[in-house]
Amino acid sequence: MNRLYNQEISQDVSQLQFLPDVAIFVCDGRSHLNQIYETIIRGAYLGGKTSKNSDAEKWGFFNVHDFHYPSDIEVSKLRAIVIPDSPFSVAEATTQSWITNLIDFIKRIFIKNKNVKLLGIGFGAQTIA
Repeated sequence: MNRLYNQEISQDVSQLQFLPDVAIFVCDGRSHLNQIYETIIRGAYLGGKTSKNSDAEKWGFFNVHDFHYPSDIEVSKLRAIVIPDSPFSVAEATTQSWITNLIDFIKRIFIKNKNVKLLGIGFGAQTIA
């Protein structure tokens, strides 16, 4: 489950209620925190606006720890990707294949989608560097 848009979860892009403007990459690995993570981000940064008809930016949440990434269609509409902190380190890439996959994804974004801004915090900054 990679799209946590107010519990409107879909693996099929054609079924999505909207395409996100900003992608948040969840790098934690503790799936029980996904709903809490989304609630905190939406409450703190969007002032609680979650309606798909809202004028607020639409944020999508992707659990990259479980290899869930935006589709090509979603990437084409993104303005930014935020990669927050994680209990993991980039140095663990040799034992954590999801980290290697994330770094490869970031490289592809950097090369092919120069219009998409990248913001890394802690672990996220390590992956971008």
